Amino acid sequence: MSIDRSGVAKLLLIQSLPNFDFLVDDDGLRVRAQLAMKKNSLEDTEEVCRLTTRPACRAFDPCRTIRIRDDRGPLLKRRIGQAARMGAVALFVAVASSYQTFAQAGTSTANLTVQITITAACTINAATLNFGSVSGTTLATTLQSGSTTVSVTCTNGSPYSIAMDNGANVSGSQRRMTNAGNFINYNLYTDAAHTNPWTTATSSTTCTTTNGCFLGTGNGSAQTVNIYGTVPATGTAPSTGTYTDTVVMTITY
Repeated sequence: MSIDRSGVAKLLLIQSLPNFDFLVDDDGLRVRAQLAMKKNSLEDTEEVCRLTTRPACRAFDPCRTIRIRDDRGPLLKRRIGQAARMGAVALFVAVASSYQTFAQAGTSTANLTVQITITAACTINAATLNFGSVSGTTLATTLQSGSTTVSVTCTNGSPYSIAMDNGANVSGSQRRMTNAGNFINYNLYTDAAHTNPWTTATSSTTCTTTNGCFLGTGNGSAQTVNIYGTVPATGTAPSTGTYTDTVVMTITY
C-alpha cells in the first residue's frame, strides 16, 4: 500500500494516539499503529486532529470525530479460546496422568492368620497330714484319724486325676511311718467315711477301684482337694518319737 505526503502526516498523527491499534478514517485509509491498549473494548471513539485530503476542504480540521476500531477484541477472544482449549488439554493430561499413576499402583491381598494354642496345665501344692500328738498307750487301743487339703489349679475344662504312691516305707501295699527303725501303719482315703482307700492309680483309666483316686475338672482357679487318713490301733504302745513318711502325689491331666 502507498501512502502520500498527507497520508504520512496522518500516520504521524495516528502514531501519537495513546490507546489504540487501528485507525480508520472517513476516506477509508487504514493504518496499523503498534500501540499498547489500556482497555479491552471492541469499539470506542476518539476526538483526533487530522489532515483531510478532500479537495473541497484542505484546511486543517483540528477536531474531527472519527471512528476507531480496536481489532484486538477478536484477537483477545481467539486467545481466550486458545487458552481455554489449552487449559482443557492440560486438565485432561493431568487427569489421565493421575489415572495412569493410579492404574499402575496395583494391589494384592492375603490373609493373616492369628492364633494361640492353650495347652492343659495343672499344679498341686505340697501338704502335711498331721495326726497330732497322742500317747503310746492310747494309740495301742484307739484309732487316730486326721485330714488335710491340697490346692490344685488346672486349665479350665481340663480333667485331671490325683494318685498317691505307697510312701517311702511301704511294706507290701501297707503305708508306714518310721522313727529310728520303728514303724507305725497308716492309711489314706478319698472320703471322710474312710471307705475308699487312696490308690496309686495315676489316671481315670487305671483307677479301677471306685473312688480309688481323686478325679476332677479344672476351672482355671485353685481348687481344694481333701485327703483323709487314719492310724489304726497298734495293739501295743509304740516307742516315743516323731514318725514320718513321704508320699508322692501325682496329678495327671
